Amino acid sequence: MVTVKFFASFREKIGKSEIKLSTGGETTVENVIEALEKKIPGLKKLIAEGNAVVALNEEVAAEDAVVKEGDEIAIFPPVSGGCRHD
Repeated sequence: MVTVKFFASFREKIGKSEIKLSTGGETTVENVIEALEKKIPGLKKLIAEGNAVVALNEEVAAEDAVVKEGDEIAIFPPVSGGCRHD
């Protein structure tokens, strides 16, 4: 099983903080996103447009990153900083 955690607006849209997926062994982030797309239509598009960040075991991950049983994927909006005026 792979645990996929959702944060901020993604959690609100999905109505859950996490989903567990059976991957049947080693796979890729891209394949996990494809499986999620079946449950959450439009998710793949949000990620492709840069409206989401995907992390694998707490590190930003590429689509071809290898996902193993027990891994954790997090999906969250991009984080940006502001301007500091002193």
